[in-house]
Amino acid sequence: MPLHPLSARVVLASRAVALLLWPVAWLVAPVAQGLGTVAAGGSWIGLSAPCGSVPWGLVNEPGMAFAESRAALFAYWLPPLLAPALLAVFLPALAPTGRGWLGELVLFHLAAGLSVAALGWGVPLGRGDGPAAGLLTFWHVPFGVTLGVALAAGIAGAALALARLGSHLWQAPGGPTRRRRLLLALLHLALPSLAWVLAAHGLGFQLQRMPLLGVLAVVAGGVASAALLVPHSALHRPVALSRLAVVALGLGGVLVGLAFSWIAGTSGGAAKAVLWSQERSSSNVRPGLVRVMLTLPPAPRALRGSSGAGS
Repeated sequence: MPLHPLSARVVLASRAVALLLWPVAWLVAPVAQGLGTVAAGGSWIGLSAPCGSVPWGLVNEPGMAFAESRAALFAYWLPPLLAPALLAVFLPALAPTGRGWLGELVLFHLAAGLSVAALGWGVPLGRGDGPAAGLLTFWHVPFGVTLGVALAAGIAGAALALARLGSHLWQAPGGPTRRRRLLLALLHLALPSLAWVLAAHGLGFQLQRMPLLGVLAVVAGGVASAALLVPHSALHRPVALSRLAVVALGLGGVLVGLAFSWIAGTSGGAAKAVLWSQERSSSNVRPGLVRVMLTLPPAPRALRGSSGAGS
């Protein structure tokens, strides 16, 4: 019998891919902010990505008044909001995946992680100090507008991702029944979302009401779309997924999860600022962050006398 999204092997692989890619989705916003600032003439010096507070691309800004400039609007404040929103919507709608289950699951969890974690969870965290707060302070964009656009994009991304993955339910006898579509949404979207929230709590962050409601809104929108909409049949049948591939994905997911727990966790009760370059007076590193400097090990000294062996 061909595999479909509710097959045990595909569900296990989905868990592993979620471990691999939800952290990647969470980092899209600070990476977009860092790269945008570089394009505006600043320098990208690190990132702060605690999963219980707003993530930041840590930068040396081009000037002391950069945050309120028009260049900052398009290079600093908007990219961490627009990049997750656009990717969440357009990846499941337009991106090719090849003919394997791995490609389908990678695409699904990138879109799901962006929709739930980056948009539903991350944008509400930034109400007091984040991109949404910057738009309100410098450009008078109401927080409700920013949040509404983010949640709408998150719901659309989750719905499109579920519809694309659900199209492979036509491989199951009886096709994509409503019960199967709801089970698909529960196993592949709702449970990873719950795991994300529990991980944030387990890493030392106090759960806040608004981000919880944001996650609930995106997941509820995705579940409702799965209940109401019957997906078209997939254009192709994914090739088989081997047991070895599932094991390899699981090991990779554990390693990425451990690395992310260090980056996104706390140190002495405070979030980390992971830096790979020196900050200047124009940096946006927030007070209270624990600075962790990443430096390359010093080059080994040449053995005594090796440079003068011919003298």
